[in-house]
Amino acid sequence: MSTNTLIVVGLVVVIAAVFLVRAILPPDFRGTVGSWTEYFRGPGMLQFIFLVIGGVGASASVRFAPSLRTFPVATVKDYHIDPRQGAIYHEDIRNYSHLTVLARTTESGGNARLTIFRSGLGNNPGESKQLEISSTLWARIDMENSSPSMSLFVEPSTPTDAAQTPQANKATQVDMTIYLTAK
Repeated sequence: MSTNTLIVVGLVVVIAAVFLVRAILPPDFRGTVGSWTEYFRGPGMLQFIFLVIGGVGASASVRFAPSLRTFPVATVKDYHIDPRQGAIYHEDIRNYSHLTVLARTTESGGNARLTIFRSGLGNNPGESKQLEISSTLWARIDMENSSPSMSLFVEPSTPTDAAQTPQANKATQVDMTIYLTAK
């Protein structure tokens, strides 16, 4: 049903309910026109104004809330990568508007670094982003897309902190999932 049809049906239901209530209530309980007029000038109007303000606020928050925006996923790609091989994976992403990359190492204590290169258009050289991956959590990165292609490179992390031991950097497999949203 269209919105206009729903509005008309709603109005008909409200009008029918008013006439039904008037027919059911005894004549002395209905009140006078003056009492209803006085009510709608005072507290009734105040309630109506706040009802309108609440409705406008609720509909605006639902309409413009970024957490409620969902992206219809067109393609899901899974990779199982050995970071010790140093392979580069290329993807054609020109038909996608949004990218979500999830990655983690499969063994406990393993760390790796994912570098995402996106080629630029025209004089724009493109961009790169790095993501540190560990086995404890799925690392996630969301990106809006304006690039025609993307390259993924996974490498073992190097110890950057004295607290890290070389043992902790032996990631032998990285699981990666890419969600590509169509334009």
